[in-house]
Amino acid sequence: MGKVAVEFVVMPKGVEIDMTKLRARVESALAEIAKPQRMEEKPIAFGLRALHVHLIVNDEGGIVDRIEKALRNIDDVESAEAVSVTLI
Repeated sequence: MGKVAVEFVVMPKGVEIDMTKLRARVESALAEIAKPQRMEEKPIAFGLRALHVHLIVNDEGGIVDRIEKALRNIDDVESAEAVSVTLI
């Protein structure tokens, strides 16, 4: 079984969301699935920042959907979307 590099863009519900706490919630939500390799904040507009989450996971059916569901279930998350999936 191979490995897959996946990048998700996680959008918080608003500019008032503490991004440090959001990072911790993302790590906690993904604890049973995968450990994020890297997380970085990128500006969107008007003070809103997106959190880009980079993961390396086993290439198994439905893994991207499981991660996306876990991220969307975080209270302060408006949306979570896989923007890159690459076999490595």
